[in-house]
Amino acid sequence: MHKRKKQAQPIVKKIKTYTHARLKTHEHEHNLKKALNYMVNQIDFIGNYLESSELTPDNNFQESLGLENPQLFAKSSLQTANQRFAA
Repeated sequence: MHKRKKQAQPIVKKIKTYTHARLKTHEHEHNLKKALNYMVNQIDFIGNYLESSELTPDNNFQESLGLENPQLFAKSSLQTANQRFAA
């Protein structure tokens, strides 16, 4: 866990900084701004896998189950983890 956190935490932080900077430069590009806003709103959930060995940064498990929309399951589990670690 410690190795994962040590390696990935700076990357997540750089992604967050980069995404915020891109928002300012793409004010008039609706679709790109929408995607960047989504990333800004989800970036803290992405970092949850650094706190729990039960979580992974991908959705391979959901895809292996053949779920029709694995993003819903991934988002749900990450939000649940976020609530657990926020307490």
